Amino acid sequence: MKNRLLALLVSAFALCLAVAAPAAAAVYPPTPIPGVLEVTPTSPSAGESFTVCSPAGTFEPGSTVDFTAEKDGTTTDLGSAKAKADGSICKSVKLSEAGSYKLVATGTKSGAPVSYSKSVTIASSGGGGGGGGTGGGGGGGNLSSTGADRTLTIAAVGGGLVLLGGAAVVIARRRETRV
Repeated sequence: MKNRLLALLVSAFALCLAVAAPAAAAVYPPTPIPGVLEVTPTSPSAGESFTVCSPAGTFEPGSTVDFTAEKDGTTTDLGSAKAKADGSICKSVKLSEAGSYKLVATGTKSGAPVSYSKSVTIASSGGGGGGGGTGGGGGGGNLSSTGADRTLTIAAVGGGLVLLGGAAVVIARRRETRV
């Protein structure tokens, strides 16, 4: 009887590991690393082309790098480019609206996804004063996935297994007292 109970507990433990394994194996989007990208000119105007560059070794040579701009929780696709043989990249982009943006370049390095960001303020195209100050602050539209959306499911399965194990113990003890 003890062997059956032990086998049941080992099976329940293995099932818990099997449920948690997919969450642990998932590839999550990388968190952008600030300070690597450079913008030229440093204060572009709305509708004006500007260049976003990264130094050698930033990306895997020949890999595709995707560029986006984030403003007020909205992400704008700026296209993609291939990294040069030394791992650097330069891309000419244009934003039509004035405001504070977070530019993000996402690609690969050593086979793993990497992402770099740079904050830039786009001045209004009228050329008059550029510092209105509606605050850049938060951003936050693209937070990393933490797997929390699966937490309730995993907790429910774990709780069910604990109840099943408890019931098995109660049944085993009742059978022992009858004999």
